Amino acid sequence: MSNLVIPDQPTSVTPVRFAGFGIRLLAFLLDSFVLGFVVTLLLGNQIPQNPTDINSAFASKEMAIEAVWTILFWAWIGATPGKVICHIKVVKANGEKIPWWQAILRYLGYLVNILTLFLGFLWIGLDNKKQGWHDKMAKLM
Repeated sequence: MSNLVIPDQPTSVTPVRFAGFGIRLLAFLLDSFVLGFVVTLLLGNQIPQNPTDINSAFASKEMAIEAVWTILFWAWIGATPGKVICHIKVVKANGEKIPWWQAILRYLGYLVNILTLFLGFLWIGLDNKKQGWHDKMAKLM
């Protein structure tokens, strides 16, 4: 009996190198810059001139754009523009792209990290797989 191998399908587990805290922070900062530019393009005439005048309607639009942007990039190509620049990807343990539901769950994990004073992000520096709480919530490894 012969084995059937389907092209473009991984036949074994792809080795994954874990991105550490520093490179992930750099990717986040790059993403913040790019996303700030995108938000300015989309909401430019609605951005308050005085930072103390930010209202909840503007903030919720900005957060919605950020959420959709991030989830789309993770599920579509496995990386936001900042991660692409830093040559890192969000993948499953076997190196495959994450599905939509995992991208959404991972983003919700970002919110948990923020609500816990960023402890979930800082956990990346302590974890042997360099995972934050958002990675663990999405069960990426």
